[in-house]
Order: sequence, then structure tokens, then C-alpha cells
Amino acid sequence: MYLPGDRSTIASAASGITHVINTAAGHGIDVGVLTAARRVIDRAVAYGHGPEGLARLTTTLHKGDRA
Repeated sequence: MYLPGDRSTIASAASGITHVINTAAGHGIDVGVLTAARRVIDRAVAYGHGPEGLARLTTTLHKGDRA
């Protein structure tokens, strides 16, 4: 059984959000919130969590949590 966020990986989210940011910016849409989300995703990848599910991002949001 899958939990929400388990099917997609953080690495695939990084790729997808980059595309969304580039497309939105190209249309003049404010991408501030998306860029902030991308920073959280990048941090999770840097911590080695790229292959894990999106639910893992919750622990990345905890200040100083690298686990």
C-alpha cells in the first residue's frame, strides 16, 4: 500500500518543478513560492533523499534536520 507522496521521488519532483518554474516565469507569473519549494527539494536531494518519496520533504522542513 502506498502512502501519499510515496510514488513520486524527490528527484523527479526537482525535475518537474524546474519545468513549472521556467514555464510560469516565461508567462510572467510570480514564481516566488515555487522557487522556495525548489530550495526545500534541493536541500532534500543534497541530504541524499532524492530516491525517497515526497513525504520525506516534511523532515527536510525541520530546521537543521539532515536525517
